[in-house]
Amino acid sequence: MKFNNVYVKNSIESTTDEGLKDVFTEHGAITSAMMMRDADEKSKCFEFVNFEKVEDADETVKTLNGKEIDGEKCYIEK
Repeated sequence: MKFNNVYVKNSIESTTDEGLKDVFTEHGAITSAMMMRDADEKSKCFEFVNFEKVEDADETVKTLNGKEIDGEKCYIEK
């Protein structure tokens, strides 16, 4: 089964959904980018990004895994 959703962990608390979109749209068209938050709206420091194409999600994992986003080394997986 092919997935077009990627999981991003180890981001900083100040990362925003819009900031995520800016970073990830450079690697393909996305349908959503969502930072996970607790009941108090505090970041859980991970998010999900959904790409329109499976190939773009695959390439993003290869390209961005282990790279810095907003100054923090992030891990990107499918």
